Amino acid sequence: MKINIYHTNDIHSNYDFLKKVHKFLTANKGENDFYFDSGDFSDLKDLIVQADKGFSAMDLLNSAYLDYMAIGNNEIDLGYDDLCKLAAKAHFVSCNITDNDKKALPGIKPYVILEKQGIRFLVIGASPYYNREMASNNFNAFFCLYGLQVWPSIEIIKNIIVSSRGKYDYCILLAHNGSVCEENIMKMIPEIDLCLGGHSHELLNNDSYSQSGQGNSLGLVSLDIEDGIIKIIENCQLDLTDDEDKIFDDLYKEKLLYANNILEAPLKSVNDLFFNPLDECLLLNFVCDALYKHFDGDFAIMHNGIANKSLTRPVSRKTIIEAFPSKLNPTMYSISGEKIYEAIISSFDEKHIKKDGKGAGFRGYILGTLSYSHNVSVDSKTREVFINGELLDKNREYRIITDDYLQRGSGYPSLKVHDDLATWDIWFIRDLVEYYIADEDLYNSAQIRRKK
Repeated sequence: MKINIYHTNDIHSNYDFLKKVHKFLTANKGENDFYFDSGDFSDLKDLIVQADKGFSAMDLLNSAYLDYMAIGNNEIDLGYDDLCKLAAKAHFVSCNITDNDKKALPGIKPYVILEKQGIRFLVIGASPYYNREMASNNFNAFFCLYGLQVWPSIEIIKNIIVSSRGKYDYCILLAHNGSVCEENIMKMIPEIDLCLGGHSHELLNNDSYSQSGQGNSLGLVSLDIEDGIIKIIENCQLDLTDDEDKIFDDLYKEKLLYANNILEAPLKSVNDLFFNPLDECLLLNFVCDALYKHFDGDFAIMHNGIANKSLTRPVSRKTIIEAFPSKLNPTMYSISGEKIYEAIISSFDEKHIKKDGKGAGFRGYILGTLSYSHNVSVDSKTREVFINGELLDKNREYRIITDDYLQRGSGYPSLKVHDDLATWDIWFIRDLVEYYIADEDLYNSAQIRRKK
């Protein structure tokens, strides 16, 4: 007897790829087969996800005959209330996620036992907790903002396996920790027969481990079952090319129309805010002034790549999401004037500011130069920097207001500080923009030049 296990991970709201999965599985998934996903199906840059917090997006995934999925960091970013609501229609498994009071989340199972042709499959979900070096507690600083926590999964998985002994024949782990971590977990827990991984966006097929990139391909693990002995006879990636699927297209159009109807409602705004990734512009001045007004600090500093385009009227939640797709939070911390000055000098390097800007939480296209709140003045010729009219003191500590992208050292490494030294806000930068978009005083202050 043969059982096929199909697998995806890190789709990140790539519905063009999901359509191919839907077309293939509609034609090929048999009643004895499984389809699992290892998390980060959703992405908060996506309009469909933003419109109703993932409900419509989950309908699209379920249409591809999903059996169960692990919870990735992008699902956790939905927050406690919305994740619990979504669990009512999603088949989530996660053994190591709770609320901030260490209580289990309603509707989310730590594991399930599924039966096919008399063979019992123990399927355990594990949400992100470790990093590549297996360091603990790598995500909770942000997750706790949204009312959620993750816990060390290794001992939890071991306990589930022990308590399930005699109740299953084959153990599958759906994990979202990255290949290095997941393969280490398999070494520590040899009872895991197959691990379907995610998070590190790799194409890997190593014996009893599989990860399918980032919406690149559909993983396939084929099991042969004879006389109670279960063997992997194939572990590969399927390159899906057929993208003609009217059934999926119709469902997608329905969900997109619904999302647009919600998100296109016009918001009151003062005027257009124009964008330039490589130079001072109204839009980034506005963002920095909003940060400076809303939070406590000496000044605000932001990478222009946080935005993708100008914000022109009519402004709506849709246009704000399109302009600010990145899931980055306002972040406050103290850092020396010397480190700040090093970053500012880099912001004048044309080659540097044109880099692609890749980094955690970033959904833009280019790193961009740096922008500042109106109390900062930078002389483009002499490179002198003034804060509230006083020359930047390289030996002084300044409390800056920025985002977690710069705090992690992405793009401008000198601005990096450890997580323990930073404070994050629950909003994304785009939420701040939406809150202040009708503030005439901020629009006026955004016109104050910062680079002379």
